[in-house]
Amino acid sequence: MLGYFVKRVLLIIPTVIVVTLVIFLLMASLTGTDTFRMVTYADDAGTGNSVLSQFFVYIWHVLTKFDFGVDPSTRRPITNELLRHYGFTMRMTGAALLLTLLIGVPAGIFAAVRRGSAGDRAVSAVTMVISAVPSFCIAFGFVMFFAVKLRWLNVLMMDKTDYIMPMGTIVLSVVASITRITRTAMCEVLDKQYVTAMRSLGLRNRSVVYRHALKNALVPIVSVISSIVGYLICGCIVVDRFFSLPGLGMYLANAIRSRTTNTVLAAAIFISFTMCCVGVLADAVYLIVNPAMRENVSWRSGRLARGKEGRA
Repeated sequence: MLGYFVKRVLLIIPTVIVVTLVIFLLMASLTGTDTFRMVTYADDAGTGNSVLSQFFVYIWHVLTKFDFGVDPSTRRPITNELLRHYGFTMRMTGAALLLTLLIGVPAGIFAAVRRGSAGDRAVSAVTMVISAVPSFCIAFGFVMFFAVKLRWLNVLMMDKTDYIMPMGTIVLSVVASITRITRTAMCEVLDKQYVTAMRSLGLRNRSVVYRHALKNALVPIVSVISSIVGYLICGCIVVDRFFSLPGLGMYLANAIRSRTTNTVLAAAIFISFTMCCVGVLADAVYLIVNPAMRENVSWRSGRLARGKEGRA
């Protein structure tokens, strides 16, 4: 099992390099891009006229010096500014993920335990409506209701309470998915024979649901955490732009508009590196909640064979 995770960690760097190369070539193909100097450094070191030679010099600077170049418009290093925006986005993403799990998992359990009841139908209807509304429409609705009509919050984020609107927008954009996945997983587990046997032995329903059924129902939930984090990061990018937050989304949008290659590449590296790390952590948590899969993990296994049931 240790060899599997060593392999996954070692694959992070080549994955990030491939993603950077793809974005580098796409940026070079855009009309108006200065392909003779795609990246700029503080010492104005020559990177050659070839796009590929510039890419290899750029990757060398990133891997050996953690140097993402300088912003051509401000002549300032990108690293410090990018870390500041990246930290803000990661804090928003982490808080949104925690709130999503705290809301979506209990809601899914509630609907599964009361399957077919009015509460189940209400939860299903609400999640269907939320999943059908784009995130920018949710943000607009929050602004119109809480900032314009009620005047409880400010659009300019003047106080910590004003972050309720962007945080609510991010959470609502993914909480419906977590709720549906939890409900489906819990319904499948509650129909198993061992759950029926436990109930026939006189165990309380709360104990059966939360101590035994929920453990196996967490397996499919954990398996989609990496995808949920990706949706949250994308949601943060949209929310940053809508609410003018100092996050990675606003920073990346400004870089794309001005075609600042250094900044776009740096943001892409940070996002791809984050997604790779989240995938490794999700696999680790997956093995914790599903010990039966540890037997299928080896050095040669490229991925986990997810989808099998855990042991009760």
